[in-house]
This record gives sequence, structure tokens and C-alpha cells, in this order.
Amino acid sequence: MPMVDEKKRAKRVAKLDKIQEKIDKQMEKIAKAQWKQAALSYDKTKALGWRQEEMNINRKLAKLRSEMVKKFENPHEMFQRDHLVWYAAKYGVVGHIQAHVRTPGALEHREEPTLNTPLIVAAINGHLDCVQYLVQAQADVNAVNALGKSALHEACEKRHAEVVAYLMSLPQVDPFIRARNGLLPHQIIRAVALVYGDKWGRYAKCASAVEQRICVLQGWLFESQPDALVNRYIFDHVGIKAHSWVQSYVRVLRTGGTELEIVVYIANGPDSCPAVPVRVIMYTMGDPVESPIRKRNLNNKPHTFSVEGTQEFPSRNPVKENFEFAALNEEALGTWMNFFSNMLIELSAMSAATNRLRGASAGGRGSISVEPLEQLFPSLHLPPAEEPHEELFPVNPEPQELAYEKLFPASAKTMSPEVLSPNAPPLLEPVVIAAVPSAPPFRASILESSPAAPAPVQKGECVVCMDNPREGVCVPCGHHAVCMDCAGLILSDSKACPVCRADIREIVRMYIC
Repeated sequence: MPMVDEKKRAKRVAKLDKIQEKIDKQMEKIAKAQWKQAALSYDKTKALGWRQEEMNINRKLAKLRSEMVKKFENPHEMFQRDHLVWYAAKYGVVGHIQAHVRTPGALEHREEPTLNTPLIVAAINGHLDCVQYLVQAQADVNAVNALGKSALHEACEKRHAEVVAYLMSLPQVDPFIRARNGLLPHQIIRAVALVYGDKWGRYAKCASAVEQRICVLQGWLFESQPDALVNRYIFDHVGIKAHSWVQSYVRVLRTGGTELEIVVYIANGPDSCPAVPVRVIMYTMGDPVESPIRKRNLNNKPHTFSVEGTQEFPSRNPVKENFEFAALNEEALGTWMNFFSNMLIELSAMSAATNRLRGASAGGRGSISVEPLEQLFPSLHLPPAEEPHEELFPVNPEPQELAYEKLFPASAKTMSPEVLSPNAPPLLEPVVIAAVPSAPPFRASILESSPAAPAPVQKGECVVCMDNPREGVCVPCGHHAVCMDCAGLILSDSKACPVCRADIREIVRMYIC
């Protein structure tokens, strides 16, 4: 079929771009409506009104997408054959991706000058169904564009939380690729949210999806504020040194190397952490960790420790300094100190496994295949673990009114039934190595004294030796089933999960504080 002249082509493409802009605006309105419903949950009348508003927006959105499909008719008149998949991914027309994905060169076509692949451009525009289909068609999920950004980078930067959640559920997606500016995907979220804000919590949801994958330990800690105004006032007028403590929720994140991020949030709970933290400390594995810290004249706390690192956020200071923390009880302190004592060996093994997975992904797209998405991710919410661990020290005795899942409900698109046939056994959800919160809800009196929490109760024993407690989590199947002694035997022998018999890549220790 002959192509139309350049003037007509430009006019038709401009109409497609205009429809895409309208779709983006409607998606922003949906995010606002969902946030309002959660925020006004105490007022049923107002919440119902916003629910009706969301339904109206969805109807407008469906009309716009239908109009997009009509305007994309006869694409051969506008685009070359091996470019059709790229433009169908850009405008969210999954039917044309299905029809032309087998065209030689179409799946990994790169458009000049951005060098975006179809998968990257689908992620940029938030077309979840197109991203899903391209992944099943064995598109390179770790391909980068001219700026060194992968599909995950772009989805994070453009606040497409559903696309981010889906990509992070795929074990072959590498969250440790650095863009040309040196930033990891979760670091891009912080940088952009700091500049543009996060009015409806879309960046926060993206950050949560990424951090669940790369988090190795999290819990409540008191952070010392050495430069607090009250400290300086007391020292200037009385001549004594004092501690000022702020209760914070702290996460330790991997970066793909020998450095860890210690991220400090001011939040009501682990499900309400904002996109922008209070502080990010870069800690190099093996650097000094001291416990207890040196006491001052006033307001000392028990269960203290300090780490030596550099501040990376909000302002970067390359000079190493000591950051002081206090755990809520002796058991939590033991968990943190045990983590810093043993992480060098365990996280080095995890980094080596990650590098092997990167090599497998780069070696060929056929090396990793995916089960049909309707079975793996029916609603973009990963299934709960078979034996969820109990909260040792619940953060809130009553349910949070603005819980994270209520604040940012997911709404996954339905894939077209015409999908490619998989050729591998099902991949279960990726393991999120995280610890449950380790403190009661924050109260003003807790700064002065905190009652001792009950001793943790170890639940479950190793399914292999039936003796030691369960500590190891099989990756990628996610079964929390074995002790670390048996983990070494399994990795050196069968390399199969003792519960489901699936092949395992590694067994990592789960810390609970």
C-alpha cells in the first residue's frame, strides 16, 4: 500500500498525538478521584460523589481509546512496516502490535533520535496492555535508550504506577540499571518528585513498588538530630550536650553493588511512606557500625547504634560522618546489629546472582519466558505469601484510615485474548525481603520512655531438618521454608525448592525486626 505524502502524514500523526494528550489528562483525573475517595472515606456522600466522577472519567477514557483505534486505521499509509509496532505501542493500539509483532526488526526497532524501543515508548505513555504483550513477545525488558534509561526508568519518571508494579513483578527486570546521569529508577522518582511534587501520590506508589523489590530490611528507629535547634540552645545557654530524637521509618535498599541506601522516612506506617524521604545515607558494606553510642548529658536512649556513611539526599555531602539511631527494644537492636554483621556475605551472593540474571537477559530473549499474565497477575496485586509472617511489634493497633492500598487503588487493564503461547512453567512472584515494623504507634510520651515489647515468637520450623527455625526464602518462588544451614545443602545439591520443587536461583535470609 503506498504511503501518503508527508503533509497528510504529519496531519494524521498530530491528531493521534492530540488524542494521547487527552488520555493523559483523563488518567490524571482518575488518580485525583481515587485519592479523594480514600481521603474522604469518613464522609460516604462525598466519597460516593467522587466514585461516580471516576466512573464518568472511565467512560470518557474508553471513548478516547476507541477514537484512537479508529484514527490508527490503515497505518501502512503513515508508517513503514517495521515501524508499525513502535507507533502502535506509542499510541496504545495493542491490536496492531499483535498483528505485526512478528515482522522482522519490529520488536526491537529504535526510533531516532531517542533510541526508544516499542517497550520503552509504551512505558513512557503508560499503556499497560501494550507493555504486557511486548514482554510476552520476548521484548528486551532491560534495553536502554539514548539517555541510558530502561522502560522501568521511564515508567517511574512518568508516574505510571501500574506499569512500574508490573515490571517489578518480572524477575528478569533489572532494577539496578543506571541511566547516563547515574541514577537508579527509585532515585529518579525522588529527584522528580522533589521538583514537581506528588499531589495525588502517584510517585509514592511507584516508589513503593520498586522499594519492595530491593528492600532488605525495614523497621522503626529513633534518629538522633545532632544539629537540632533545641540542642544548640541548651549547649549555648547551659553548656551541656543533649540528644534530640525523631521516630522514623527506615528502609535499607540495595543498589546493585557494595553500597546500601539507608532511607529515612517520616510516616505513620510502612504503607504511607512518601516519595521523598527525609534523608538518604549511603553505607558501604564493611564500614564501622558502633553499639552503643557515646552518651551525652541529657536525653540518652538505650539500644543505640551508629553507622558511618555519607549523606546522599536531600543534599550530597561526600565526607563520611556518623549517623546515630536507637532501636525500640533489645530484640530490634539485635536484629539490626545481626544484619550489619552478616550482610556482607549474603548481599554479595545476592549481587552475584543479580549479575548472572543480567547476563541471561542480555544473552538472548528466548532464555526467559513468561506464563500468561491472566494467571500470573490477574489484578496487578501479587498473591500473598503462603505463610505470612506475624507482626512482632504492630505499628498501629487499629487499622489506618488512609491505608496505602486504599489511597492508591490499582486498576489493571485487561489484555487482549490473542497472546503468544508461553513455553515455561509459571514464575511466581518475586521475593520482597522486608521486615515487619518494629514499633507501636508514635506518641509524644514515647520520646521519654518506651515500654518493653513482648519477645518475638519464632513461628515455623525448617521443612528439611524439622529442627531449626525458618530463615531462608527461595528465589524466585518465594517459599519461606528452610533454615540457613539447609539452604547451603540445597544450593550445592538439588537447587530445587523443598516445597514446590521449582528451580531456585538463590536462597536469601529474611530479617524481622
